[in-house]
Amino acid sequence: YSEFVSGNKPTYFVGLEFSTALDSSAKRAADAESRVKVAKSSNDLQSVRLDLEKNIALIERKMEAAFVVATGAIEAEKFRSRTVREQEVEYRQGRLALRDLLQTYRLYFDAQSRKVRAIGDYHIALNELAAERDELVK
Repeated sequence: YSEFVSGNKPTYFVGLEFSTALDSSAKRAADAESRVKVAKSSNDLQSVRLDLEKNIALIERKMEAAFVVATGAIEAEKFRSRTVREQEVEYRQGRLALRDLLQTYRLYFDAQSRKVRAIGDYHIALNELAAERDELVK
């Protein structure tokens, strides 16, 4: 080994044997199979990407709808509150029946419940969108 490394007597030959069939049907089949696998992986990736984009768009529309519902519920609750205050004044003055005041209160409490539910649905939609975009953990 030392003579081989020193280079004093260059009578040793080192070689590499490489054998391949240049035009074999097995090699062509393997190449075609690898191209098909790459194309399939590319198509799968594109399909998953399109599905994610569709899901994000759907969740964004859901969030926008929840926002509109929440703002409407807030406005409705505000109007019901004003109606209750006005009808309380009318009841104290004796111009309104107790039954009508109680019905107004029931509608007001229903509006409050709808407002709370709508705001909760909006926040759920926001969190779903953040989860779909992987923005929950920062």
